[in-house]
Amino acid sequence: MRVHPKDIPLYHLPKITNLNSSFQMGYLNPAEFGEGSSVPDRHSFYTIFWFTEGGRGKHYIDFIPYEIEPNTLFLFRPGQTHYFEIDQIPQGYRFFMEQDLAQSKFDLKIYDFFQLAKESPVLYLDQEEANELQPVVGLLLDEFNQSSNQTNESLAHLLKVVFIKIEEFYKNRYKNFEDELDGLIDQFQHLVEEHYFEQHRIKQYASQMGITADYLSERVKAVLGEPPSKLIHHRLMVEAKRLLAYTDLTSAEIGLTLGFNDTAYFSRFFKREASHPCSSAQIFGKSTIITQNNPISPAK
Repeated sequence: MRVHPKDIPLYHLPKITNLNSSFQMGYLNPAEFGEGSSVPDRHSFYTIFWFTEGGRGKHYIDFIPYEIEPNTLFLFRPGQTHYFEIDQIPQGYRFFMEQDLAQSKFDLKIYDFFQLAKESPVLYLDQEEANELQPVVGLLLDEFNQSSNQTNESLAHLLKVVFIKIEEFYKNRYKNFEDELDGLIDQFQHLVEEHYFEQHRIKQYASQMGITADYLSERVKAVLGEPPSKLIHHRLMVEAKRLLAYTDLTSAEIGLTLGFNDTAYFSRFFKREASHPCSSAQIFGKSTIITQNNPISPAK
């Protein structure tokens, strides 16, 4: 199926009468999975899916397939394309939240929390972790369903506990996660997400950050093991692949959409980056079907 970019569904959180709709949660909706294969869509909000039981198949996030297994957590950010190919509909929970939770009584650093997905957008919980998370999620859902004020203190505290536990689970998997946290890196990645269409050069981002391009390159390479140009190129490639897969735009039109005025240069750029998938995968994810038993192995 090929559609125009504006026709790729972008879902917003529904408004709830008399309630703050910046945070919503509930059980997984079977309609989310279609009839085994769902239509690609995007969310304008941050999303957590927790598949607690049942369900087998794959969840595609920005073209990378991840295995669905019992006790699988998925974290993905606004604008990411995702869809499912499943053999059996899973059970579990879904959490939707807007960035403005950070300015509400929730006082949650949503953007910072979802940087966990830099390590992997999928986390396979063991039974002990699932047993630890389940009662908190159950209390959170009860509070959400019973409350007439979706910014009450109990709801805020319970959601914070969920965040803390998920972060602990990530840190148990990725021992170097805390060492790799760097405010400058987070700022750079946030700017890339906002400006990758019109800004392709390191010095443009360095100027916005009030540092030199050399210092930015040194810091990013020290923390992530790759120069900042790789992050920029990867983000451009993700969008180029989205447009190639889901639109009728020509390669020249895609290049212009992504800020490449020279279509020949864009063609060379795309071929070069597509031929070296591992370099960008080291930073943003793994080009493989990721499973609990094989969490980081490269594609064969």
